[in-house]
Amino acid sequence: DNCASICNLADQLDELSLFMSAMSYVLERLEDVQKDDVWNDFSPSLRNHVITLRNATKSSIVRQGQTNKALFTSSHEFLALFSDHVYEQRERLREAVERQNEIIKERKQRNKARGFFSRQDDVMGGSVVDAQKKIGKQEARIQTLEVFYREQKAIFAKDVTAEGRYERPFTL
Repeated sequence: DNCASICNLADQLDELSLFMSAMSYVLERLEDVQKDDVWNDFSPSLRNHVITLRNATKSSIVRQGQTNKALFTSSHEFLALFSDHVYEQRERLREAVERQNEIIKERKQRNKARGFFSRQDDVMGGSVVDAQKKIGKQEARIQTLEVFYREQKAIFAKDVTAEGRYERPFTL
């Protein structure tokens, strides 16, 4: 309760180090904080920020493979960088699908050139099957990233005081 109040005060005073220290407590005990009256004292932008941080830290989406924390200057920067990341992942997937289709096409052409009585290659065998499984996993991951992005964008859009932006720095 006191730590949540300190978090709120640190946010209002723009005391970043105190805010970040108190925020870790709030995130660990968010369900309890939300039931307490202190939650109503949080500004809408701070509430949205806390929920976003909780979602981001609970998921493996944002910090997968990272050991250092990332500092964002605003929710707008976070969403822009996240959108770029999703775009890059979508491009990598597109390239993998193109390459997969090229391999299949090459195998079909090779089979056609060999003639009817020659041993035919399995067009979908070997590396194609393995790549197809990886492509499927990547498609699912990108869909998850896109859902996460839309959820975070909606959370930040609820903050009418800052036009859908949390304007203070934060770390993930």
